[in-house]
Amino acid sequence: MEIGKLNQRITILEHRTVTDEIGNHITKWEENFSLWASVTSKSVTETTDAGVTKEVQKLEFLIRQSPASLNLGSTAFRILFRNNIGMGKYQFVLPFEVISVLLLACMIGAIMIARKR
Repeated sequence: MEIGKLNQRITILEHRTVTDEIGNHITKWEENFSLWASVTSKSVTETTDAGVTKEVQKLEFLIRQSPASLNLGSTAFRILFRNNIGMGKYQFVLPFEVISVLLLACMIGAIMIARKR
């Protein structure tokens, strides 16, 4: 991996349920940690339905393994990229493919560490 290609800052958000000052349970996305990533565009599609044009952009995120990234799951985490999240074109949920690539990288790293010992 070329470390110089990790040139985009992303933030991992975690879905949490918190209790406010009067006891109400509120679910919200809280910043968990941030890291550097290589971001590449895989495909861009545009559809028009009832006069509304919708753009869907599929991106691939490549990150270095870290202790914080080992516990990522596809349902409780999402990515904040370029300070945009929500209904815009930069809303991302960690798909199964990203998690599987991340786990594969973790396994390869563990094998390499075990070989050195």
